Amino acid sequence: KYKQQTEKEQQNFSYQVLSFISKVKRNLIDESEIEQHTNNEDVVLLYKNYQELLHTQNAIDFDDLLLLAYRLLSDYPKTAALYRRSFFAICIDEAQDLNNAQYKLLLALVNDEFNNIMMVGDPNQSIYHFNGSSPDYMNKHFVSDFDPLIVELTENYRSSKAVLSAAKKIIP
Repeated sequence: KYKQQTEKEQQNFSYQVLSFISKVKRNLIDESEIEQHTNNEDVVLLYKNYQELLHTQNAIDFDDLLLLAYRLLSDYPKTAALYRRSFFAICIDEAQDLNNAQYKLLLALVNDEFNNIMMVGDPNQSIYHFNGSSPDYMNKHFVSDFDPLIVELTENYRSSKAVLSAAKKIIP
């Protein structure tokens, strides 16, 4: 079936499969539930084959780093507690680019017992939407979950006046 497709169709299908694999892991979906997230049996089969290949090679991919860390902290609360006791504070830079897995990892780590957390970010600079990121994790979820003190810096110290002037012409 795959050989009958054009090269473009093969590339699109490959992208669809890779995107699905990453989406499943970013959304912390259990492998037993992946069939509920697509109606394409080929995609599910390739997901399972990919996971088995990783397992036989004793390897993980980038999305597994977050997924496995999340599972470690959520399945073993004493481990999360050990890490909580190790930190005075947590600082999350570029928070406008958090995705679901990253935010859930934070929640699993703090477990309603730790709130000395600072997020730094600019929602106007969010660029990683392709990996499921959204400034909503910083602007909405974090605000709702932690009721933080919000400090807005309205002066730019990083860019020259010429750069800022040009940027304001593009986005007032």
